[in-house]
Amino acid sequence: MRVACGECKATAAFDQFVTIDRIHKLRSKVLIVHGMLDAIVPASHGHELLMALDPRARPSTAPLFIAAAGHNNVEAVCQRDGSLIRRLSAFLAELSALHGGILSTYNSSSRSSSPPRLPLKSRAPPSTPTDRVAVP
Repeated sequence: MRVACGECKATAAFDQFVTIDRIHKLRSKVLIVHGMLDAIVPASHGHELLMALDPRARPSTAPLFIAAAGHNNVEAVCQRDGSLIRRLSAFLAELSALHGGILSTYNSSSRSSSPPRLPLKSRAPPSTPTDRVAVP
């Protein structure tokens, strides 16, 4: 509802996207990416989300507001200059550093096409016997 009504500052009971009312509860880092030409969700909503974030959830990686992107073409616009990949890489590097470097062992140019797996003892046990999967 807030998307349709730019002047609305309250969330309607039937609004299915209540991100602005919940984002302050997040403690994990959040990277905001938004197209400035978005005619569906105005870029001001991305700025509002950024301001509503708990300071602990703000990464040192800057948000990415893409001047030439709309709602559904962020990836296509950013393919030209690589800005999205660079920002995501910086964000993931920041998360990796915060969590002991678990992501730092993965190199996209390596022969392996999949990211590293956590050691088995770190994984949560399956909740039911039918969830059990053989792990190579």
